[in-house]
Amino acid sequence: MKKPLDSILFVSEKYSLLPLKVERIPHGLVNETFKIETTSGEKYVLQRLNPIFNESTNEAVRSVTTFLSEKGFLAPSLVLTTDNQISVNFEQRIWRLFTYVEGVVLQKVNSPEIAASAGKMLAKFHSLMHDFEPAALAERSQIHDFNKYFGHLGSVRFRLKKHRLFADMQPLYRRLEYLVDALAPLDVGPNWIVHGDPKISNIMFSEASLEAICLLDFDTVARAPVLLELGDAMRSWCNPLGEDDPTAYFDRDFFQAALAGYQGAISDRYRLFSSQQILLATTQIFLELASRFLSDALEERYFGWDALTYRTRGEHNLVRAESQISGAESVISLLD
Repeated sequence: MKKPLDSILFVSEKYSLLPLKVERIPHGLVNETFKIETTSGEKYVLQRLNPIFNESTNEAVRSVTTFLSEKGFLAPSLVLTTDNQISVNFEQRIWRLFTYVEGVVLQKVNSPEIAASAGKMLAKFHSLMHDFEPAALAERSQIHDFNKYFGHLGSVRFRLKKHRLFADMQPLYRRLEYLVDALAPLDVGPNWIVHGDPKISNIMFSEASLEAICLLDFDTVARAPVLLELGDAMRSWCNPLGEDDPTAYFDRDFFQAALAGYQGAISDRYRLFSSQQILLATTQIFLELASRFLSDALEERYFGWDALTYRTRGEHNLVRAESQISGAESVISLLD
């Protein structure tokens, strides 16, 4: 296999680009992402897709971003190759190139104002996507399925009892199991066209004002319950400590600001849920991700991990799981 830089240079040739500077963008758990500056001063974002995605993913992304651009909503756009293809297949992986949007990406929220701005941005996206024809998304799988991931964790625990991290995982599993048993039933309500992964690092902010200027990463856009989308958003936006802190908690002030920002920018007819329903959805998303991280701690696959801080992928995902469990415990304390 070629070295990463050699691969990047080969793929860049398909776009008639000559990179002057290549910088790995570290955030993101799934795709490998690079910022490219060319000899002519242009900037782009180059990605090597995780094998869980395929060419139909790119077709859907192109459909969504083209629609948003036509509506005047800023979004990174796929760049075509010199022979008008939307991607490059190289070494059994799919590569794609996006236009570059100047701004900053945050890993966590540190003020109610940022949470409110994120809420406004997601509301604008949801409002616009009511007019989107979802044909390109028809084959996409359900984004959130708590029962599926919690059930998978049960089978993983049974199958991998001899894993070196099994004993370390057990106390976390017991905390998770208690929360699952205590979780109230949730009616997820109607399906909308949703972003699918509205975490804070998928929102670009102006460096000067820290106002949200666009969304990033449209790989998971699908027709799905909007209530779970809001729960996923609040899970990320209202945790001031981020996803790698085992003492994570849910900030009530951030939640109120984010909810006010969202509701203030969405049409009245789309204000479907109470704050209590959104908090329940947030709890379910915390528990879904905890289930996925615990499974990954034993299976050691899928999610990216921080090799500079953690010895293995499994250790990192145990910390991530504890962070999600702590966040869920914090939300439930607000529901009592």
